[in-house]
Amino acid sequence: MHTLQIIIAGLALSAGLNAEPLRAGLVEFEERNNIGLENARQIIPEMLVSHLKQLGAYQLSERVILKKVLEEQKLSLTGAVDEKTAAEVGKIMGLQAIVTGTSMKVGGLIVVSGRVINAETAEILASGTIKFRGVEQIEEELEGLAYQLSGLKQSQFERVRFARLLARSSYGLRAGPGFAVDKTPAKDYAGAAPLALGTYYYSRRLDGELYGLMPLGGTAAIAATACANPFLQLGAGAGWLYTYDNMGDEGRTEVGKYYYEAKYGALLVGINYRASPRMRASVFTGMTTTGWISFKDTTGQWYRYTIKNYITGPIPAAWLASVTYSLSDQYQVRLQFLQNGGRGDLDPAVPGGPATRYMDTKIFSLMAGYNVSM
Repeated sequence: MHTLQIIIAGLALSAGLNAEPLRAGLVEFEERNNIGLENARQIIPEMLVSHLKQLGAYQLSERVILKKVLEEQKLSLTGAVDEKTAAEVGKIMGLQAIVTGTSMKVGGLIVVSGRVINAETAEILASGTIKFRGVEQIEEELEGLAYQLSGLKQSQFERVRFARLLARSSYGLRAGPGFAVDKTPAKDYAGAAPLALGTYYYSRRLDGELYGLMPLGGTAAIAATACANPFLQLGAGAGWLYTYDNMGDEGRTEVGKYYYEAKYGALLVGINYRASPRMRASVFTGMTTTGWISFKDTTGQWYRYTIKNYITGPIPAAWLASVTYSLSDQYQVRLQFLQNGGRGDLDPAVPGGPATRYMDTKIFSLMAGYNVSM
């Protein structure tokens, strides 16, 4: 897909600029100060050549024209090739266009600028500038400069780069604290939840995730989701959510010494939205399909309720939503919300209690993750 987009873009540009691509050559770039890359004046145009050749906007000479070669031709260059000098270089080298540029460091930014000059008319055909922080990013960023010098829009480049980044498979682990909220007919209860753990696998066409809440204290949960991504940014999938909630002594005190315990299982369907290479969000929802609620009143009598009505209100009872942001290629943060619950009918084997009981559990988790790209 990436290659096809490049070919189409290159063909469109070639047709727009000329019936045939201009014969062009790159000269050494001017180093205005040290950017942290040894021999940057030659390395930058050499990298740029490969990106420009992929786009096909120009018929490029294979090698960068070195300053010493031009000096041997009795053409003295004191800096970057300007419009006037480009005509002389083109005449000597038999080229129709010259690609020249500069590199410099300004504060914490590396700035690389380039221009394509018509060697016959001295007209500037295209120009562009890229800015980035680390010299290790230079090859990737130069692709953006190649798009600009080929007359393509920055948005076209961003979309191609986005697709390429999403095509890289990755996997990782997450962990972080949680906060739980229990809702019962007596009173809501809120408190800390056990440590949340997660693992995942992301690729261009398929995303899979597994989330768990360690069974410490009175709350435990496990969720698994899988999404197919037929579109670049949007996918859809299904999942399963299981929650166990046992309100401990503190919870019983909060709800007036009633005791609640519940298990819920839910089938989920949802969407996955990849907003950018660094941010993604997903929302899954569904009905609580299996489960029960145990209730003990102040006399010590137990009642059991089988969940048959799979909603606690006008909306589905089960939800799993998250937003993930990558701080870098290795580290990410994730905010996740989980809800599961239901309304149960009294088991006829133990009559005398309230006809129905409901309970739902909400868990908020904030996790940090470590990512490995493949």
